Order: sequence, then structure tokens, then C-alpha cells
Amino acid sequence: IDAFPASGPVIRWRVAGGVGMSAVVVQGDNALTTWNADGQQWLVALDTSNGSLKWRTPMGAAYMNPMGDGPRATPTIAADRAYAYSGEGILIAVDLASGRPLWRKEVVQELSAKPSEYGMSCSPLVIDDRVIVHAGADDAAVVAFATSDGKLLWKTGTGHSGYSSPVLMDIAGTQQVVAFSGTAVLGIDPDSGKNLWSYLFETDYGCNTASPVAT
Repeated sequence: IDAFPASGPVIRWRVAGGVGMSAVVVQGDNALTTWNADGQQWLVALDTSNGSLKWRTPMGAAYMNPMGDGPRATPTIAADRAYAYSGEGILIAVDLASGRPLWRKEVVQELSAKPSEYGMSCSPLVIDDRVIVHAGADDAAVVAFATSDGKLLWKTGTGHSGYSSPVLMDIAGTQQVVAFSGTAVLGIDPDSGKNLWSYLFETDYGCNTASPVAT
């Protein structure tokens, strides 16, 4: 539609943002997203009541890509922390109340991986004391880090990343992380990182953009 009808919905507030492709995640009075502005990628917290900026935390240099600039992944809120993944594969953890940085991991660089052509796009998945993202390395398609300090806990699978996000599912009575790489779907034990199963799932461009769902 070109415009909302007179009967609504009513726009409560509107704020100018930066350039990016992240969605918005909301908890309480915090609305979090990511964007490029002033030469940086930012994790941003807005007040849900009026859209005012509560804090912004730099993630890295502004992400530039021929298919569109700005970070791709939607941030994740878990307990009193927030996690965000930059376009080139930098994972950060911050204090939710203040935006104070807690730790930072240059995931793609440290694991000798290569960013996805379109940019790293998965939202971090937090399960108990670990945060899980795609890395896209030859020996680490998917990786888990400790939420406390960013220590690498496990890595599994092989091959470049697609553009979906890992999901926690109960399959046949077993809790497992289901994640698409660029060419396959993997079932992973969330505690050990053991690859429980895999299924070849190739697309024309090796993208796999949709997150898996359970039915």
C-alpha cells in the first residue's frame, strides 16, 4: 500500500537511522537493530516509547557490499546481554542496559574463513551458556562461543555460509541445532557440537537463505 488508511494503524514515532538490512528485536523498552553510520557499523538501542537513542555500540568499520551496504544480521537479546554479528563476521556481546562492550570475536578472520558474498547474515542463537553463529570455514561451518567471555567451545561442519540463521529444534525427542550451510543442512548437538546428521541441500547459487522450521 502507498499509505495507511485514516483509521490506522497510528504511527507512534519515526526516527532517522543508518543504512542496513537488520530487522528489529524488542524486549521491554529496548528496540535493537544494526546499521552503518559515521563510518561504523553500530548496534543500536532505541526506546520503544518514543524512539529516542538509548545507546549505540560500534561493531566495526562500515560494511560495504556491491549488493547493498550495512550489516545484515538481526541482533539477539538473551537475559541481560545482547549479541550482534557484523557483515564481515565480527561477533560482539554487550550489556543490554548500557551497551557496554563485554567481548568481541572476529569469527571469520580467526577461523580462516571467507565472508559470504552477500555478507554474514545469521542472527546469533543463544542456548544456555553458548552463542552459536555461522562461520563458513573449511572445518567450521557452525561455531559456538561461551556467552561469558567469547571462548570458542566447539566448531563443526564444513563449507561456506548461506544466509539463514541456526535454529534450536526438538527432533525425535532430541534437542539439536539445525543450521543451513551454503550447500547442506546440519543437525548439531548444542552441547558438544557433534554433527548428528547432514543432508545435501544445494541451490543454484549456494545461498540457502531461509531458516529451517519444524512441522
